Amino acid sequence: MTDFTLSKKYDLNAIKAAVSSKAINNKECDKLIKLYRAVKNAKDQTLVTTYAKKDKGGRYYAKSKFADSYMWRHTRASISPNELDIDAVNCGFTTFCSICEQEGLSVDYVRRFVDIRQFFIDDLDITQADIDQHNKARQNDCDKKMIGKQFFSAILNNAGNNIWKTLDLSHDIMKPNSEVHELVKEIKKLKQALFSLSKYDEYKKVHKNKALHYLLADIEAKVV
Repeated sequence: MTDFTLSKKYDLNAIKAAVSSKAINNKECDKLIKLYRAVKNAKDQTLVTTYAKKDKGGRYYAKSKFADSYMWRHTRASISPNELDIDAVNCGFTTFCSICEQEGLSVDYVRRFVDIRQFFIDDLDITQADIDQHNKARQNDCDKKMIGKQFFSAILNNAGNNIWKTLDLSHDIMKPNSEVHELVKEIKKLKQALFSLSKYDEYKKVHKNKALHYLLADIEAKVV
């Protein structure tokens, strides 16, 4: 699949209204202001954006820094009320689980995670103090669920042992001998088993420890 372009006509009044909304934080407002300026200077208030892969695989990203694809989904909804944002819940883990099952690999914990993700999020040692620290460091408004989703996404994408540090937390949120700990162990075993198969040699050769990330992203791109 090659690069592609999308044209989108914007409503300047809708962007102005979104900037004034109390529900949108300062970081998102800055993006909206830049978008407003770009749209105002564009012919017929229409922006044309090219989407391309950054390297030899993975997701497609907008080349324009004004693209609203880089905005929070609720921000996009506020300026494009007639658009529908289709979000495949638990997409990465669901795809990973499906691939492993097709290869005849046992996915006890991964299947449970796909079916009852909230159970594993609740099993993380995330306190209100952790949430406050994370939000202060990142100027976000996340709750435990959102931080948990980031944690598990990082696990799937082969993050290191100090994920809690990358999430701006003060301690390891994965408790020893917990259900999460068992899930993480299974994921590591499944990755090793999956990429021992010859059909995935090219991904392993080109992307090394990021092989699963690119495999899942390529599948997602084909589906979309």
